[in-house]
Amino acid sequence: MRATPDLVSARLGIRAPGGLTPLRTEARAEAGRIVAEAEEVKAESIREAKRAVKVVRRELEVLVQRSEDMDAKIEKVAARAYPEQPQPNEEDYYQAFRQSINGSWPTPGEFGDRVKALYGISLLDQETERMVNRFVNRFTAELEEDHIA
Repeated sequence: MRATPDLVSARLGIRAPGGLTPLRTEARAEAGRIVAEAEEVKAESIREAKRAVKVVRRELEVLVQRSEDMDAKIEKVAARAYPEQPQPNEEDYYQAFRQSINGSWPTPGEFGDRVKALYGISLLDQETERMVNRFVNRFTAELEEDHIA
């Protein structure tokens, strides 16, 4: 390698005007250019990331709208396929109980089976037992009332 005047003065510690060796001056200038280029790349990357975020947000809005539209269509189809049946009331249950009487009071299981057959509803065992007890009392009271009258 051939020694250049700048390299020799740098190794000998000869300083250029302003106190820096020519090699250090050149290195600082190159470092400045590298930092400036890095800042430009960073700024461009940030701009590109912001553009990408905007695109993704727009796509997300479209997907959310499509999802809401699909949910509405599903609800319409389900409503046509499975129209809501009115829930049986106390009188409906009592009539099911009366229909279940076959020479003796229905058991809670028999009454529950009747309700399921009529209304498609499965009742809890405790609930069918309470209803049977209540309806036995009501039916007996009605019989006594009819007998007295």
